[in-house]
Amino acid sequence: MKKILFSLLLLFLIRPTHGSLNTIYAASSANSSMGNTAIYSKNKLPDAKNTAFRFNMNSTVLSQKQEYQAIQGLLQSFYQNDTVADDPVVQRYLEKLVGKLAKNTELNDKNIIVLLIKNPTLNAFAFYGAIVGIYTGLIYHLDSEEQLAAVLAHELVHINQKHIDQSIADAQNISLSAIAGILGALLLKNANLAAAATSSIIGGASSHFLSFSRQHEEEADRIGIKLMHSSHINPHGMAVFLKQMKRFESQNQAPELLRTHPLTAHRLVEAESLASQYPNKDYPKSTIDFDLIKMHILFDYLPPLENPVTYLQGYIKSRAISSEAASYGMAMAYYKNNQYEQAAKALAPLLKAASDKVIYQLLYNQIIYHMGKKQEALKNMQQLTDNDPDYFPASVLYAKLLSQSKAYKESQSVLKRITAKQPQYPFIWKLLAEASSKINDSGMYFIATAHYLRLTGETDRAISQLDYVLNNKRITYSKKLMIQQFLATLLEEKG
Repeated sequence: MKKILFSLLLLFLIRPTHGSLNTIYAASSANSSMGNTAIYSKNKLPDAKNTAFRFNMNSTVLSQKQEYQAIQGLLQSFYQNDTVADDPVVQRYLEKLVGKLAKNTELNDKNIIVLLIKNPTLNAFAFYGAIVGIYTGLIYHLDSEEQLAAVLAHELVHINQKHIDQSIADAQNISLSAIAGILGALLLKNANLAAAATSSIIGGASSHFLSFSRQHEEEADRIGIKLMHSSHINPHGMAVFLKQMKRFESQNQAPELLRTHPLTAHRLVEAESLASQYPNKDYPKSTIDFDLIKMHILFDYLPPLENPVTYLQGYIKSRAISSEAASYGMAMAYYKNNQYEQAAKALAPLLKAASDKVIYQLLYNQIIYHMGKKQEALKNMQQLTDNDPDYFPASVLYAKLLSQSKAYKESQSVLKRITAKQPQYPFIWKLLAEASSKINDSGMYFIATAHYLRLTGETDRAISQLDYVLNNKRITYSKKLMIQQFLATLLEEKG
């Protein structure tokens, strides 16, 4: 019982400070951390067994069931507070970068759940089951892919070295009555009361528990630098990142990241020393993709902008950003400002120079769709998805444009193909549920909704819904079999 309470306390202590950004997103790995690839046969969903949670269950303090419950609780806390972003382009980029690093770790399962947290805070975290959370504010403030890779490598080492387990073990001097007080406040869903309970009952012990130790931090840096080198990423990015954090700290703008990852002078010196052992010439230069991804962060996850075009013009002048990324950003700014002709004009040189770059084609088709060329845009998107069925950002945009055109059955078909291969994204199940409801496909609506609930940590609600719908006479026999199978899997997971 004590271990369960400690795991729940951990959920509270790493909960983010929620900003004013509001929209919703999905979480998970590029290679499907939720299971093996499944193939559709006519109207069938993936086998429920293939969409089971498959995490790196490697806790030495919690049982597998307790660790699973902690993961579920973490996911639910983020989704209920509407803090996870839903930009497939950014998600795919982050998953590729995390996957590049993860394959050189000793984790049993290299598939990492990536949560993109909508929050301007400069922060990141690691959690049980190989979950890495990345705040939009982190990407906004970094200057290169190497710096971002340094943060991700550091967090992956925390998971690989079981630092979270050790933090829980170190904090077991906190009394059960203190933890019970916090949990009581959390059960009332009163964040202020929970914070007060933490402060008054636990006092200084909470800050000890919240932070990784100096030894953990130095180990995460040291192994993280080696991990970057093994992944063919310039390890000097670690030292550059730490220097930037030090500058923020000296300006009395200490990032939230430093509250849980204390920065010492020794960390800086050691990072520079270790990185210097690896020559720069061995590493490829940072790609343009990082700057392009920053454009998405600028427009989608910052507070609403009165004039996106004016904002971007000022941003470009104040930051070192490539001309290519600046042009892409201007095209996005005009698009967000409903200036579609100007957006198409700004994007044209990029399309001419790199007509095969999919990120440019995605924006182009959104622009011409809103210019009234809907059929051309849909035809282009179909071609993109046919050319690369595994690039889910294109398939998602295609499904969204189909739904906007009220072609709900076609949209449902595209979304089902995505979930068959990559069932780990909650927001795609949500889109599938919405499309299914438009064509009165009750069976698919309930199945998709249950998948969404389960992936966002609300397994009990998913079970209740599936149990209820089995009595619905409008559900076909084949879909009832699918529901029964999925229900059995959920009950087995819950134990």
